Amino acid sequence: MSACRVMRGRVIVLAAQLEAAQTMLRSLDKRIMKQHRANEASRRLESIPGIGIIGASAIAATVSDPMVFRSGRDFAAWIGLVPRQDSTGGKQKLGPISKQGDRYLRRIIIIGAHAVLRRAKENPHKYPWLTQLLARRPFKVVAVALANKMARTAWALLAHGDTYRAPELVAAASAARRWEDVGRYERSRTAGVMTTLMRNGRDRRSENPPGPPRGKSAWFCYHIRAAAKTAAFTGRIHGCTRTFR
Repeated sequence: MSACRVMRGRVIVLAAQLEAAQTMLRSLDKRIMKQHRANEASRRLESIPGIGIIGASAIAATVSDPMVFRSGRDFAAWIGLVPRQDSTGGKQKLGPISKQGDRYLRRIIIIGAHAVLRRAKENPHKYPWLTQLLARRPFKVVAVALANKMARTAWALLAHGDTYRAPELVAAASAARRWEDVGRYERSRTAGVMTTLMRNGRDRRSENPPGPPRGKSAWFCYHIRAAAKTAAFTGRIHGCTRTFR
């Protein structure tokens, strides 16, 4: 009985500690959510697939000035998501990732990349690029490559103030802009051709005045001129007659 009471007391203590830990975690989650909603950059980072609220708030809090890095590649290298250089004698040899920089950010981004890869395995038609990589490379190698891309995207959003757009939407938008440019070019080209044709037509008419009409038009014009001459001659005769009278 005494042993059971001792075990029961220990279980009660562990349960109380677990409850306290859960209460602290809920409090921390609320604080993180509050800071995330108040930070505009963190909200934009959350839209990147694989970077949730925790990852977005961590990146926004760590990288206060993204212009410190010249490019997204420098930011990914600072986190440690680039291959380690083991080159010698002019021969380039790339090893595993360098694991330099902020370990916490690197871990969060790689965990998010794993989640995206699991989703890509379930829906391969939505992630063709990842599906092709998974067919050629091991899972963890593809995860690091995706994490590197996510880090570059995060830097681009922070540096330029943009919002994340899916590659399909970006391709559709670029195609629409391309079609608009083509239509605008064709309209301007058609207007230019019409202007040139009209100008050439005016020049030709000024250089070559129209000659005497031919065919039915010539027959009609001949009779019109004859009738006019007859009317004029008749008018002159009547004028002379009135004069004599």
